Amino acid sequence: MPKEIRTSTGIMRAIKTSNSNTVMYDTDHSLPSFEVPIKSIPEAEEWEIGKEYNLEIKVKQKRLSEEDGQKLVKFCVLKLKPL
Repeated sequence: MPKEIRTSTGIMRAIKTSNSNTVMYDTDHSLPSFEVPIKSIPEAEEWEIGKEYNLEIKVKQKRLSEEDGQKLVKFCVLKLKPL
Protein backbone atom coordinates (compact mmCIF):
# COMPACT_ATOMS: atom_id res chain seq x y z
CA MET A 1 0.00 0.00 0.00
CA PRO A 2 1.51 3.39 -0.95
CA LYS A 3 2.07 5.94 1.81
CA GLU A 4 0.42 8.67 -0.28
CA ILE A 5 -1.83 8.75 -3.32
CA ARG A 6 -3.00 11.70 -5.40
CA THR A 7 -6.73 12.16 -5.83
CA SER A 8 -8.86 14.77 -7.56
CA THR A 9 -9.26 16.53 -4.21
CA GLY A 10 -5.60 16.43 -3.18
CA ILE A 11 -3.16 14.07 -1.49
CA MET A 12 -4.37 11.21 0.70
CA ARG A 13 -2.03 9.66 3.29
CA ALA A 14 -2.33 6.09 4.52
CA ILE A 15 -2.23 5.30 8.23
CA LYS A 16 -2.37 1.91 9.93
CA THR A 17 -4.85 1.38 12.73
CA SER A 18 -4.25 -0.87 15.73
CA ASN A 19 -6.21 -3.69 14.09
CA SER A 20 -3.94 -3.49 11.00
CA ASN A 21 -6.56 -1.94 8.72
CA THR A 22 -5.35 0.90 6.53
CA VAL A 23 -7.24 4.17 6.71
CA MET A 24 -6.85 7.06 4.28
CA TYR A 25 -7.27 10.69 5.28
CA ASP A 26 -7.12 13.85 3.22
CA THR A 27 -4.06 15.96 4.08
CA ASP A 28 -5.49 19.00 2.28
CA HIS A 29 -7.98 19.55 5.10
CA SER A 30 -6.70 21.19 8.24
CA LEU A 31 -6.03 18.84 11.12
CA PRO A 32 -6.65 19.89 14.72
CA SER A 33 -3.98 20.98 17.17
CA PHE A 34 -4.29 20.25 20.86
CA GLU A 35 -2.43 20.54 24.12
CA VAL A 36 -2.73 18.45 27.25
CA PRO A 37 -1.14 18.42 30.70
CA ILE A 38 2.22 16.58 30.67
CA LYS A 39 0.75 13.99 33.06
CA SER A 40 -1.41 12.79 30.12
CA ILE A 41 1.73 11.90 28.09
CA PRO A 42 4.70 11.91 30.50
CA GLU A 43 6.99 10.49 27.78
CA ALA A 44 6.70 13.83 25.95
CA GLU A 45 9.12 15.42 28.43
CA GLU A 46 11.90 13.39 26.77
CA TRP A 47 10.74 14.13 23.20
CA GLU A 48 12.43 16.70 20.94
CA ILE A 49 10.65 19.87 19.81
CA GLY A 50 9.91 19.73 16.07
CA LYS A 51 10.21 15.94 15.82
CA GLU A 52 7.15 13.86 14.88
CA TYR A 53 5.66 11.23 17.19
CA ASN A 54 2.73 8.82 16.92
CA LEU A 55 -0.11 8.73 19.40
CA GLU A 56 -3.05 6.41 19.69
CA ILE A 57 -6.14 8.47 20.52
CA LYS A 58 -9.36 6.96 21.80
CA VAL A 59 -12.29 9.34 21.29
CA LYS A 60 -16.04 9.49 21.78
CA GLN A 61 -18.06 11.39 19.18
CA LYS A 62 -20.07 14.13 20.86
CA ARG A 63 -21.67 16.02 18.00
CA LEU A 64 -22.00 16.39 14.23
CA SER A 65 -22.95 19.86 13.05
CA GLU A 66 -22.76 22.24 10.12
CA GLU A 67 -21.54 25.85 10.25
CA ASP A 68 -21.22 28.15 7.25
CA GLY A 69 -21.68 25.20 4.89
CA GLN A 70 -18.88 23.19 6.52
CA LYS A 71 -19.59 19.98 8.43
CA LEU A 72 -17.85 19.71 11.80
CA VAL A 73 -17.49 16.80 14.18
CA LYS A 74 -16.74 17.16 17.90
CA PHE A 75 -14.94 14.49 19.92
CA CYS A 76 -14.10 14.01 23.57
CA VAL A 77 -10.63 12.48 24.04
CA LEU A 78 -10.88 9.43 26.29
CA LYS A 79 -7.31 8.15 26.13
CA LEU A 80 -3.89 9.12 24.73
CA LYS A 81 -1.13 6.54 24.34
CA PRO A 82 2.33 6.95 22.74
CA LEU A 83 3.11 4.30 20.12
